[in-house]
Amino acid sequence: MKKSRPLPLTILYYTLGGLLVLLLALVIFVLTFNWNRARPYINQKVSESIGREFAINGDLDVRFRQGDPAESGWRRYVPRPQISAADVVVANPSWTSTGPRLASVGNIVVAIHPLPLLHKEVVITNLELDKLVVAAQRRADGSNTWTFKDNGPSEWEVDIRRLAFREGSLRY
Repeated sequence: MKKSRPLPLTILYYTLGGLLVLLLALVIFVLTFNWNRARPYINQKVSESIGREFAINGDLDVRFRQGDPAESGWRRYVPRPQISAADVVVANPSWTSTGPRLASVGNIVVAIHPLPLLHKEVVITNLELDKLVVAAQRRADGSNTWTFKDNGPSEWEVDIRRLAFREGSLRY
């Protein structure tokens, strides 16, 4: 007579197998997804949030890199998303005389540590800006072009560890 496994053990095997298949499907989706499809949604949500036009006009890509080897423990093995976007533009308010764009970036690369996101903390391990052009203005009444729509206090903290500029100009 063939011995059968106890029912709780069979349920455990099926549950673990199902979770493994879901995890594998998620990894394949993230690695093969065309992130340019998300640009209209991102552009709309950021524009609504800051109260000005925001646009990623160029290529948007997400790659995963190995964690920082200098970091101790198992956290160094956690893959980090590296987001790159080309031709990013933030509009100026209509009253400014410095032109229609507050800022434009030829290429931006942002590397994020994913674990602190669980605690509402954005740790940007690397932020690179290439061909940055900023045209800012302040009026006599104190209003300026770099103050965006007030969405109230944020529950999120932002920590930028490394910031690099390659080429650019600032007009104030």
